[in-house]
Amino acid sequence: MNKLLQTEILYEISLTMGRSLDLDEMLGQSLSALLRTLNGRGASVLRWVESDSGDGKDSAADAADTKGPTLKWLDVHTVPASLSGSALHQGFVQDLKLPASPDDLPSWRATLPRAVVRDGTGSYALDLPDFGVLILHRKGDSLPGDFLASLHRLTEKLSWAAQACLYKSELKTQIRLAQAATQAKSRFLANMSHEIRTPMNGILGMMDLVLETPLQQGQRKHLGYARSSAVHLLDIINQLLDLSRIEAERLELRPRPLDLRAFLDDIAWIQSPQTLRKGLELEHSVAPSLPACVLADATRLRQLLVNLLGNAVKFTESGTIRLDVDFAPSSREAAEDRFPSAAAPTRPIRFRVSDTGIGIRPEDLERIFQAFEQADAHSSRQFEGTGLGLTITRELVDMMGGEIRVESELGRGTVVTVILPLPETRGQGTGGCGGDVRGSSETGLGEVKSTIPEVTIPAQTPSPSAPLVAEAPGPGPVRILLAEDNEINREVALALLAKIAAWCRVAGNGIEALELLEDEEFDLILMDMMMPHMDGLEAVQRLRERERVEGLPPTPVIAFTANAMKGDRSRYLAQGIQGYISKPIDAPTFFEEIRRVLEESEAPEGDDMADDANAEPANRLEPMTLDWNAAVDQMGGFEDLLVRAATMFQDELPGYLDRLEHELAEGPREALRTTAHTLKGLASTFCAEEARATAFELEQAAMGDASQSELEKLTGLLRTRLRAVSRELGQLQSG
Repeated sequence: MNKLLQTEILYEISLTMGRSLDLDEMLGQSLSALLRTLNGRGASVLRWVESDSGDGKDSAADAADTKGPTLKWLDVHTVPASLSGSALHQGFVQDLKLPASPDDLPSWRATLPRAVVRDGTGSYALDLPDFGVLILHRKGDSLPGDFLASLHRLTEKLSWAAQACLYKSELKTQIRLAQAATQAKSRFLANMSHEIRTPMNGILGMMDLVLETPLQQGQRKHLGYARSSAVHLLDIINQLLDLSRIEAERLELRPRPLDLRAFLDDIAWIQSPQTLRKGLELEHSVAPSLPACVLADATRLRQLLVNLLGNAVKFTESGTIRLDVDFAPSSREAAEDRFPSAAAPTRPIRFRVSDTGIGIRPEDLERIFQAFEQADAHSSRQFEGTGLGLTITRELVDMMGGEIRVESELGRGTVVTVILPLPETRGQGTGGCGGDVRGSSETGLGEVKSTIPEVTIPAQTPSPSAPLVAEAPGPGPVRILLAEDNEINREVALALLAKIAAWCRVAGNGIEALELLEDEEFDLILMDMMMPHMDGLEAVQRLRERERVEGLPPTPVIAFTANAMKGDRSRYLAQGIQGYISKPIDAPTFFEEIRRVLEESEAPEGDDMADDANAEPANRLEPMTLDWNAAVDQMGGFEDLLVRAATMFQDELPGYLDRLEHELAEGPREALRTTAHTLKGLASTFCAEEARATAFELEQAAMGDASQSELEKLTGLLRTRLRAVSRELGQLQSG
């Protein structure tokens, strides 16, 4: 074998090494090349691993009764498979005397490469450093010494490639285990969330009901403290859920137009009770140059700022808390990727929260962002808390594409700066952006602000432990079936429903609910999802099947549940449920969801909206589908132009709805996305926020990997909301 041929053979063999990160595939390619180029009869790779017992391969297992770790030899790849049972191969492996102890491995490796030629067949053992040994059997004379030495050096590359495959395999295993652990934790939190929220709903609801009654000053004070503690406990639960969602990458941002100044006023209002209680001054300023309206996820931005301001109040005993908002001094990356929109990006906005509190030591500045960590971690620390607030805050800032930094001096206060790329968008002043402007501070039932008028509670208070016994209602009251097995939750829900003069029947489980539905008609069902004997989901599925068989219109259902994990809402809506209310009950959300579902359930199925436009609204809860005055302002005050646009919208809407249905059924998704984008713009023209937001969701879903059922659900919801906008436009024009 001349030098040129040796070089060509070694080069061809080297090309096959490391071409795959799958160990079996990579070794198969490499051993096949060896056998092909060297006239081989067979090849095998043995790998050593440390083991607690001496159950190694062949005689190595019986070499010695050693203490401590031993080596176990694994046959990881052999070509052909029958080679393992051949006398030639077994005899050669036996002669190799594979070491049984890690201590013997270095001296044994020093004896490699090893060659034995018998009866025209050569057997070779080549070292695979930090991995094992390669055994090759070939026909013909012995391989030249210099070629064997080169081949032995080449096997070092094969060892590296094999270890890379193992690392990848181990990494995939660890990822799978981590994902499984995350899923298990999410399931645990979902179950615990339900179990904790159910009694919390009763605690908070009953406290609110008692606080509405005449009380002595001391009683009201004590109940106020108890309610504050319950709200704090619920906040801890929500923080744990948020952290779990973030870790599982299941927390999504939902940017919408946001009136920045009204939003910041609201944030300051939320914090004012805490600052007044501690005798602190709370100041906030907004630079005049900032845009009136930006794209942001109001819920998460509120959570972020409330966390920072809450910490400032918590660690400040006297002095001032400030929130200053202006443009960041330097540009950052544009925000189109984070906030997909046609709006042009603006300069990043800087939020600075400063206090005159206790400050933070320099060595603790980074640690405060770690989960369950506080700057003062001693058991005797003055300030309690989970240490999750700043962790969640930093994760939210990262999700928004921003940055956060902290400056502090012990004993002199702290300044936290957050810079966020919030694109400017078209707006019309306070409330006109269509975003979620107002805060969601905790209030008693007496402070509920709702579109539902306050009414006198009926004198006949139904018993929560059995179906209500009452006279059949007239045409006025809303007829509601409440399916709820928890007595306290029933009491809270019935007290709230009494405020809208709803006529109610109560079922303790799904079976009782179906029995009541056989004999009576209801405008709405509030269905608890977890009940004994038959849960809410099964009851809804049986109800929908009965309605389909009997040709009945579907009775709208709101899922009334303590399940509050990511995906619960969409999962229920995909099962024939029209609404979702999580426990503990937030009274404004409770009333608004009832209003919305009743409104949408009364929307006509057909496209003939000319008659409906002039008809009196059938729903008993006044719709708020658009803001005409804001739309006029948006049009520059030219109301006649808006009237003409409204007429065109009503004329062209049936065609758009037909196009939506066709694109949903036939595709492609890009066409559906384009139509949803157009309808988003049309809804924005009339400041119809619900329709605009739904069109935006459909546009995003069509761009992503949403399922067909999700697209169908969003399309149906958009169709209903656009029809509601058209009806209201008709009422405004006819009025």
